[in-house]
Amino acid sequence: LFRLSLIVFSIIIITICVIVFICFVFIKHYIRLAENIDFMGIRISTMTLILTVISTVLIISMLISLFLLRLFLRPINELKEAMIEVSKGKFELLEEQSEAKEINDLIVSYNKMVKELAHMTTLHEDYTANISHEFKTPLATIKGYIDLLSMDDITDDEKVEYLNIIKIANERLIGLTNNILLLNKLDNKEILEVSSFSLDDQIRDSLILLEEKWTKKNINMNISLDEFIIESNKELLSSVWINLINNAIKFTHDDGNITVELKANENEAIVKVIDDGIGINEKEYEYIFERFYQIDKSHKLEGNGLGLALVKRIIDKIKGKIVVRSVEGEGTEFIVTINKKSY
Repeated sequence: LFRLSLIVFSIIIITICVIVFICFVFIKHYIRLAENIDFMGIRISTMTLILTVISTVLIISMLISLFLLRLFLRPINELKEAMIEVSKGKFELLEEQSEAKEINDLIVSYNKMVKELAHMTTLHEDYTANISHEFKTPLATIKGYIDLLSMDDITDDEKVEYLNIIKIANERLIGLTNNILLLNKLDNKEILEVSSFSLDDQIRDSLILLEEKWTKKNINMNISLDEFIIESNKELLSSVWINLINNAIKFTHDDGNITVELKANENEAIVKVIDDGIGINEKEYEYIFERFYQIDKSHKLEGNGLGLALVKRIIDKIKGKIVVRSVEGEGTEFIVTINKKSY
């Protein structure tokens, strides 16, 4: 706009200079011939000519200005039309213009915005589809076994078995709902309550909560926890340890080994959760913290792909760091580093 204003201003200045120059030439010419000319007639003719020249030059200047304005505003109009299309859900990129750097910069910013919006739309659609799928599976399981329980010819053992399956499906739904609510809370940047608590006690509580799972698989649990008092959100950090330990239990074979270790100094704590389970392929490292990404492609193991995504989001929220090391077929190690004041 500055360049456009400068061009229009220059055209006006040039127009005025042309008019003044023409007037000067005519006046000088008529003064030289003053003895042979009727001054009254000269004045009328001169004024008529000058007005004609001024009008013609102004019209030409206006037409040139309008042409230049349309020329320079065309990419902006195209950008406006493209934005209207974006509001309708059509994410089309614009070609850069070679004439103006400023307009090019605007188009580059627009294209970047469109790419991000298209990516976010795709993620949102995938997210919605995944949530629907994850809810549908346990709900279908619950419905199916409730129908079986309503039959008259089932035995007491079958009733116990069916109720146990319904309980597992219900727990899966509760876990999925809790993770989604926590992720939404983090995404919406809600202010989280901070308190002071014992990190080592919290990890022990998480282990006790999951004791039934790891004892059922006869997993040897090695625990080494330094004392450490931390200031953070207790609910969020509890989700971190539960998800990491539950993940280790899920991917560790029966009679396997899991190590949970907390090493701390005055200002920092390092928590390691190590298993000797199936491990992770190195190519999957960059995806394991994505929502709904599951290492178990067969879906034989319980889970919804939100646990590690939630862990990563929480660690980022409290300005911590999480690293994964793994060898496929040998096991996985998650290393979490957090400060004494993590909020």
